[in-house]
Amino acid sequence: MTTATPADAEPDVLDALASCAAAVHPPATPAYDRHCRTRGVLRPLRPLRPVAVVEVHRTDELVAVLHAARTHGVHVATHGVGHGGAGDLAGAVLVVTGWLDGVYVDPGTRTAHVGAGVPWGEVVAAAAAHRLVPACPGPPTVALAGYLTPGPGPAARALGVAPSAVRSVDLVTAAGEVRRASRDEHPELFRALHDGVGALGVVTAVELDLLHQPPTLGTGERVHALGL
Repeated sequence: MTTATPADAEPDVLDALASCAAAVHPPATPAYDRHCRTRGVLRPLRPLRPVAVVEVHRTDELVAVLHAARTHGVHVATHGVGHGGAGDLAGAVLVVTGWLDGVYVDPGTRTAHVGAGVPWGEVVAAAAAHRLVPACPGPPTVALAGYLTPGPGPAARALGVAPSAVRSVDLVTAAGEVRRASRDEHPELFRALHDGVGALGVVTAVELDLLHQPPTLGTGERVHALGL
């Protein structure tokens, strides 16, 4: 159990979280500082100040963490691989999903089941082994969480818009319920996830349609400093 309790932390919350997950990092610890300094590839944000950082390795851990936070009246925020957060998260628990890192490609159905912590570079490599490719992947060091919400993606003209390739979403809802949402199963939840409606839960995995690998495909992205 990798947890400690500094004087300025919330002892009751930390104790509850420590009973749920194997890696709970309170303030003023190296792992806490490392996660709170992590930035999204396009967002240089101010430092984060959550009550604690929790690394979840399994869905049952995540369910328990959400229950503990809800019991103690603490908000929960998530941090995917390569993504930045909003605000400083003061008073919240930061859940890190980077250890949900399984990826399985089924060449027969041309689908990939991808954990929330898998960066796009690994998804592309796993698909390429079967001469397949995901539609509009993101930067190689960024996880696929942003794939759900509306947006064309860098290769939309060649491969179609990104969200249309999502077959299903595995998540733990804000109420702590494990759900799989698709066009046929919990369709209203599936549409809400696509539309980015509110804080519906924590995504643990996504099932994607894959395409046959084209002979040649190139994309590019240009980022301009705003000088703010």
